[in-house]
Amino acid sequence: AGHDWDDHFANHDEDRKTVRGWARDLMDQREYDAVVNLMQAALRNGQGQSWMYEGLALALEAAGRDNAEVERALLSAADFASDSDELMYIALQMAGRGLNERALVLLQKVAEAEPAREEPYMHGMKIAQRLDDTDAIRWATTGILSRAWPKDKAHVWRDAYRLATATLEQLKAAGEDEQAAAFEADVAEALIRDCLVVVRWTGDADVDLIVEEPNGGICSFRTPQTQAGGLMLGDVYPGLTTDEDTDGSVEVYVCPRAFSGDYQMLVRRVWGDVTADKVTVDIHKHLNTEQYEHIHLQIPVSEKDALVQFDVNDGRRTESLDDAQVAMAAEQQIEMRRDLISKQLGALTDRSSLSDFLVSRRDRVPEGGQRQPFSGPDAAGFQPVIVTLPEGASMSGTAVISADRRYVRFSGRPLFSGVTEVNIFNTSTGSNTSGQGGTGGQGFGGQSSGLSGGSSSGFGGGGSSSGGLGGGGGII
Repeated sequence: AGHDWDDHFANHDEDRKTVRGWARDLMDQREYDAVVNLMQAALRNGQGQSWMYEGLALALEAAGRDNAEVERALLSAADFASDSDELMYIALQMAGRGLNERALVLLQKVAEAEPAREEPYMHGMKIAQRLDDTDAIRWATTGILSRAWPKDKAHVWRDAYRLATATLEQLKAAGEDEQAAAFEADVAEALIRDCLVVVRWTGDADVDLIVEEPNGGICSFRTPQTQAGGLMLGDVYPGLTTDEDTDGSVEVYVCPRAFSGDYQMLVRRVWGDVTADKVTVDIHKHLNTEQYEHIHLQIPVSEKDALVQFDVNDGRRTESLDDAQVAMAAEQQIEMRRDLISKQLGALTDRSSLSDFLVSRRDRVPEGGQRQPFSGPDAAGFQPVIVTLPEGASMSGTAVISADRRYVRFSGRPLFSGVTEVNIFNTSTGSNTSGQGGTGGQGFGGQSSGLSGGSSSGFGGGGSSSGGLGGGGGII
């Protein structure tokens, strides 16, 4: 009974693993009321654990308790969530129990913490529709419309566009002109695309599109998304291309919020015969704005690749996606360190320290006879991770056989790498020394970078400036 658990936890300081085992055994025996009483008593007596809040919600639901109790338990679980994934899971649990308003608030918190994530907006749009909440619909639809979506998720963009259009019509019909104007302005801003490239061709052939961005990132079918926000969509772009838009084939690159700078685009025929040996390239800059600029080109492609260079001014991106992810990772590291410190302090001040001390002496007696703070339960430990860095020159290549099996196209990718500096940390003395690393025979290649140069930071430049990606292709 609940009273028995209260007495037990009031007079005993149980080990955390033991309490978890009790809860697991009771759940296996389907004694849901006993599980609820166990966790509630532990929480009341200051012996709660972070997993108990979510576990309490599941046990309350299994025991058939009131929905308000389940909601309180889930809200408490949200307060103790360690990362955005847990918060997202709790939000979906709330939505599944009809707690849509609470779930929407949590999804908005996840989107605020990780703006690059698309799941909060996808789930949030469905919840907003169920609630018929105009503000929530505005938040979810503009979040979806402002980003690029791959082909398998293009329906998400179209659903959001239809929902935003229908909501705008309802607001105007209801006489909510001010709210409708604000919503319409948000949608218009969400539809802006700093850079959009569409390559079209006809014929029994395959053409690849590769784009180098100002920060050095490479966007291709092998790396379809980059740190600069670029996305290789393949053969569809919602709102611009449709299945009836062309009789041939299409490749699309889009960067909704792009860096300002020079872009270099490689158009490569992989196999087959392109009609008239030409492809059509349309470059859209600042799409859906007053500064819109359109470049239309006919590019010859045959055995040689074609290189197109263009620039984007006044790009709206100021930091790469990786910078935001690093900031989140650093914040999680700080939280982890705080948790480790609290565990170490807890091991020192635990009320059962005498028994722990005797156990530690039985297993291992350190020099001086003192118990080390890291030998108790929940001790923190670290394991070094060793990564091998290749140095020198290496070569990789791919071969593609044509459909008629008449020829093989080979693409080689040389790589020159070197270790510029080596830092050595002495774990005994704490000193840190640095030295000059090797350069792999100084095989860094040419001095120019980018698609047409031979630098190792480019698309695979060789040991001279003539070994760039273009492979002899024309520069447009």
